[in-house]
Amino acid sequence: MNTTIEPTNAKADAAEDFFDLRVNKVRIKLLRKPSGYVSSLAMDNLGYQMQYSIDVLESDLAKVNNPHVLQLNLQWQDDDWQNPTAWKLYADGFLVASGTGDYARNLFQKSADAFLQVCRRAVEKAGLAALSEHDYRILSCARAIAAHEPPDGDGSLGSRINRVF
Repeated sequence: MNTTIEPTNAKADAAEDFFDLRVNKVRIKLLRKPSGYVSSLAMDNLGYQMQYSIDVLESDLAKVNNPHVLQLNLQWQDDDWQNPTAWKLYADGFLVASGTGDYARNLFQKSADAFLQVCRRAVEKAGLAALSEHDYRILSCARAIAAHEPPDGDGSLGSRINRVF
């Protein structure tokens, strides 16, 4: 039995044609311009862009005299920290927004500030009262302490303090 395979939608006259195949990855748009090649590699990371957007939003809210402490919690599978699978946004300790990593990536592919605007609307819709300067500092310190907590620990600081001193 003799069979002949003919390409229908592909054209390959020579083996060299296959070396020119490229996959065009849809790039995310960045809130700030990278200063060089290495910074562009670091910034082309969804987790980084999401956290940077939250930092910008917190700063913007403080400038308009409506300060809130924002915390972005990212979840990812295995060691792929550049591509979160899920996220949650907390404002002053209250959950105000959550979503998937794919949703966030789609927002960044549309516009550099699309994710920022979604988070801004979520914080505004939560209707939280503006914090006093004292409360803002206390919550900021609590956020900094929580960032250094071991993710699978019991939540106590006793063993960590003893190791430091």
